[in-house]
Amino acid sequence: PGLANAGAERALGGVCVGLGVLLALPIPVFSLAPAAALTAIALGLLLRDGIAVLVGLALGAASCAALLALGAIVIGALNAAG
Repeated sequence: PGLANAGAERALGGVCVGLGVLLALPIPVFSLAPAAALTAIALGLLLRDGIAVLVGLALGAASCAALLALGAIVIGALNAAG
């Protein structure tokens, strides 16, 4: 329960705000990964299950990495075209 205790809630709240910003981006189909991460973190906190919180954090990190990779691809394509 180290990730699901009261002390970790502030840090997890910041992570959830960041994932919420990613969720609001108008990229088709992309919002599924941050939504799944938020759901796993929320369920982990509700059930005091550190493993679920860890899964949510991993999904959140993967969605951030996917967004960065997508941005790099788009910027590379725009640079090559222009």
